[in-house]
This record gives sequence, structure tokens and C-alpha cells, in this order.
Amino acid sequence: MFIGRKELVFSFILFFITAPILVFGEQNNFLKAGDEYFSQRNKVIQPSKSLKLVEKALENYKKALKSGENIDVVLFKYARGLNFKNNYLPVNISESKKIKEYKFAIDLLEKEYKKHPESKYINYSLALLWGRYGELIGVLNAARKGVAGKIKKYAENLYRIDKGFNGYSAGLILGRLHYKTPSIPFLLSWPDLKKSKKFLQEVLEKGTEDSVNWAKFFLADTLYKLGETKKAGELYNDLLNMKINKSLYFEELKLKKDCRKRMQELNIK
Repeated sequence: MFIGRKELVFSFILFFITAPILVFGEQNNFLKAGDEYFSQRNKVIQPSKSLKLVEKALENYKKALKSGENIDVVLFKYARGLNFKNNYLPVNISESKKIKEYKFAIDLLEKEYKKHPESKYINYSLALLWGRYGELIGVLNAARKGVAGKIKKYAENLYRIDKGFNGYSAGLILGRLHYKTPSIPFLLSWPDLKKSKKFLQEVLEKGTEDSVNWAKFFLADTLYKLGETKKAGELYNDLLNMKINKSLYFEELKLKKDCRKRMQELNIK
């Protein structure tokens, strides 16, 4: 059958109109699938089963990235999935693999940051993953790479753009950063335990359950270092005795484990 010029032109126009819709629709399918897998992560108590669910979520988020749409949101979800997989699940994943996965995501995020420096999703994800990356590569390597400065930059950006984002995560990150980063005269003079206390108290007052509980633990560490040992002990004990929320099962399981370990280290009863 002969196709006339008008029909051919119309076919080309129709293709260019519908192609973006098809691609965007496909991305939505991948995002929905990723979100569904990720939402199931705490509904199983076997770490290996949770790991499989999170890995399926990450696979779908990776596929969603290929569409080129809403990249900052997709990367945020991908970073959140990586953080859960490598930080909260009690499974045997090598440090080298974690480093490789974090660096892969960080490189994508840094590239996207150049295009969208005001994205709360990008700034949060970079502050979070640089922190996890820094924990794995060691203090000296982290110092050489300026990891603390990077975390500070992105967390402060987030605090300025939307400090309430994701349960006041900016304050949670900054509070922990001021506690963990050593103050070095003439080289690194910005770490301040009083600022750590202030940021974490704000999260306690305004955050969501997951951020509030971690803020309580981080604040206990900060208070202990400031000499407020009685209050620190009360916070540690509150966490140790809390009932685990099933929707945050693995996160709070790790929190209680970390709290128990800290109390043993400090000989707090």
C-alpha cells in the first residue's frame, strides 16, 4: 500500500509527540515498582529477604534514571535505598562494594548538582552519601578528600532551602557533623558542640519519628561530650527501652544496637 507524503509527515509528528509520553509513562512504572519494593523492606524480619526487596527497588530506580525526567527525585530515592541497604541491614556486604556503590551514586549526584544546585533532593542525598562514604574510607582519607567540608556544604544548603525536608534531616546531619568532626586550630575551626546540641534539639522538637529517635541518640553523644552526663544517660536509656516500630524495624533495630554498644563503652547503666 502506498503511503502519501501527508500520511508520512503525520506519522513523524505523531511519533515525536507520543515518544516523550511513552518514556515518561515507562519511568512512572519503574518508579512505582521501586517504591513498592522499598515500602516492603521492613515488612519482613529476615535481612536476606529485605535485601532482595531493596535491590529490586534499586534496579527499578536505575531504570527510571534512563528517562532523563525528574532525575533529582529518582536519585534521592536511589540514595535512600543505598543508605538502607548498606547501613541498616545486618547482612554481609564488603566495604569495598559499599564504597563503590556510594561513589557511583555520588558521581551521578554531583553531575546533577551542577544543573540543579537548589534541589533539596540532591543536596540531601549528597550530604547523606558523602557521610556514609567518609565513614568507610577512614579518617585520614576522608580528611584528604575534604569530606567533612562537602557534607557541611550540602547540609547547610538543605537547611537554607528546606530545613524541614525529610524529618529535619539537615539539622540531623549538621548536628552529627559538628559532633564527629574534630576541631583543628587554623585548619578546621568550625566544628562546635554547642551548634551540634542546637541542631539536634530542633530535630527533637520538630522532626518525624525516625529522625527524632536518631536525634535523641546523637544528642546523647553530644551532651555526654559536653559533660551533661546525666541527661545523656536518660536519653540512652529511653532509646534502649523503646518499643520498635514495625514500619521502621531494621532502622530502629540498628539504633538500639548502637545505643547498647555506646552505653557499654561509656559504662552507663
